[in-house]
Amino acid sequence: MPASEYSKDTDRTTDVQTQDETPFSDIIKDHPLILKGLSDCEFINASPIQVAALPTIIAGNDTIVEAKNGTGKTLTFVIPTLIKLKLEQNHLQTIILAPTREIAVQIQQCFKKVGQHLPGLKCEYFIGGTPVDVDKQKAKCCQIAVGSPGRIKHLINDHVLKCSEVKSFILDEVDRLFTDKSFTKDVRLIDAKLPKLKQTIVVSASIDKNDMSVFDEFMKEYIMVKGAEEDMNALQDPSKFLLGIKQYVACVKAVSTNIILLPAKNVRLLNILQNLPYTQCIVFTNYMTRVEAVCNMLRDHNYKADYIRGDQDQSIRLKLVDRLTSFKSKILVATDLIARGIDSSNVDLVINMDCPNDWATYLHRIGRAGRFGNKGWIIFFL
Repeated sequence: MPASEYSKDTDRTTDVQTQDETPFSDIIKDHPLILKGLSDCEFINASPIQVAALPTIIAGNDTIVEAKNGTGKTLTFVIPTLIKLKLEQNHLQTIILAPTREIAVQIQQCFKKVGQHLPGLKCEYFIGGTPVDVDKQKAKCCQIAVGSPGRIKHLINDHVLKCSEVKSFILDEVDRLFTDKSFTKDVRLIDAKLPKLKQTIVVSASIDKNDMSVFDEFMKEYIMVKGAEEDMNALQDPSKFLLGIKQYVACVKAVSTNIILLPAKNVRLLNILQNLPYTQCIVFTNYMTRVEAVCNMLRDHNYKADYIRGDQDQSIRLKLVDRLTSFKSKILVATDLIARGIDSSNVDLVINMDCPNDWATYLHRIGRAGRFGNKGWIIFFL
């Protein structure tokens, strides 16, 4: 969550602005060190979902937070967690689960930035693809653990992460955690190891009504906080996308096979990149085998492009995400590995070379652009 995403001096869409600007200092005035961290990151005014959710979560209620991508959901649980953290106690107090390793790392970085003035803060990420021995060292005195369900479960079962004093359990991108059976199983196993008396917070942009019954397993009573009525997610009303994005269809000539279709799509992609002004672009495809080919094609035409997919080494994937968010990469060709949660305020063009498999994935893909009130273009190949 780069500071520029919240602080660029530019007109923003109304889905990230309150009618009367509400500074964070009005909500958490008794926490000057956290306010200083927010200010250093140039997070000054709260978004509508932050105004709605922060008092409820700070009060200790189990909470479901549902709001559009790019409207500031991460801070709805980062700020309360830091407020409640007992810095003098060097044991695990909060566990946060995320469906991808990249999102987990990004959340941990947000905690470190906002909490940079809190003495003794120790927040670590624990993800697959990294050495367990390193995790064992990081777990010592860890107060906030952010990670993927599989690795967190592993470390709890091995008594590396001791969770008897955990006070809050947070599930980010909860719809993804509960639609993947292996994730759901791990979440249940982790929850069973945690104290019964704890606060549970679940967060997403696309919570399906059919999943609501699952939440009853983890929360006996909860408050549901949503963005303003006009900000409901696109699963309920397809017109309720981020207000700053415009969506277009790019027609590709019909052909008999995918082998012939890819070159046709490549030609269409080059035409768009040559004629549409953009700052940073993500190109999504459904196939791991295709991302490298498309990236190489773009490089052959002198575009500064990278590609990311699930079979790459974890350290490489983290470097690629960093290149995107630090604006070192102009174009990133990707699978749905980064369709969720990745924040790069400069992305203003998203191209779907292949049709996503479901509405939720489409919603999250296009949410990589137009974040926090910025403008963006979405192009869908058909």
